[in-house]
Amino acid sequence: MSMLSKVDELIESSHDEVLMCKKWNVFYRDNLYKEVYGRIWPSTHRYYFEANPSFLTEYKNFADMQRFPIIMLRDGLITLSAFFLSNPKPPADLESIFLVSKKWEHIVPKPWHKNVALYSFSRPKVAKKPITVLGFGIFNEYSFWKNTPEECFLRVKDLIPADSKKVFYMPMRERSVFQSVDESPVYTNSLKLLFQHFGSDFELITNNNKVLSTKLEAGDAILNITPDNLLCSDNYLNHFFSSKNIGELGLEETKSASSGRKYALSLYHDVCISEINSEGEAFASMFYKMRILNVKPSELNPKFHIFLKELNRKGSLKI
Repeated sequence: MSMLSKVDELIESSHDEVLMCKKWNVFYRDNLYKEVYGRIWPSTHRYYFEANPSFLTEYKNFADMQRFPIIMLRDGLITLSAFFLSNPKPPADLESIFLVSKKWEHIVPKPWHKNVALYSFSRPKVAKKPITVLGFGIFNEYSFWKNTPEECFLRVKDLIPADSKKVFYMPMRERSVFQSVDESPVYTNSLKLLFQHFGSDFELITNNNKVLSTKLEAGDAILNITPDNLLCSDNYLNHFFSSKNIGELGLEETKSASSGRKYALSLYHDVCISEINSEGEAFASMFYKMRILNVKPSELNPKFHIFLKELNRKGSLKI
């Protein structure tokens, strides 16, 4: 049976006993990342799909994962690379299928291909002349490894029509990721760039709950200011507004392969599942350098974060 046929079967035969959202006994592997995902809420807010969208740290171990025949990993580079570098081969008895963001296809080791498929999203078309544009993002260091804050806000300025009403969601968080790291300079610089490019001609939202009550209609648009965040590859806000038929500015259209599968998440957007094609060269290179430098692959290890950042800076790791 092909991978996509397996995914089809698992999604179609889903029931309460294999749905994470129906479970009360969720075993977090560590409380640190439980707190991290709480601090960047609502981007990490849970949503329903039969493939169990969730984060790696919500599972204590492989035995815990085996409770669910299919798991859609919302993780970004940090936790995904730590997981695969710590487990370059899946356990022999692992039957669960993992769905990984297509963005991170290149870091999946080849031995994992029999347990991994990829996901991307088909989203509403954006209005040609949006009346209102809501910009949002995750404003911490892990959003700016690929592009600097200056480059991100220049992109925002280029994408938003001058005559559109502008609303920006920038939650104030002094410790937005780890308690030991002061993220306020990143936030302050982002806020400074916002005023530099738009003056005072915008509405600013800093309250987490208020962004979910922002009224947008089909003629409006959203804009992810930090699309390359490395902690979360599947932002709930994209789903929330896609379900209301709100398109996103600057989003490349997803072209699913003819052999892929589409599953509706709402009337207006779908998740697209495809088979993995990467040969795993990027992972092999990353694994070799990690062993040479004797870096422990753990999302809890600050040296591992520095290791990944250096690989990206030198062009050895694509984001």
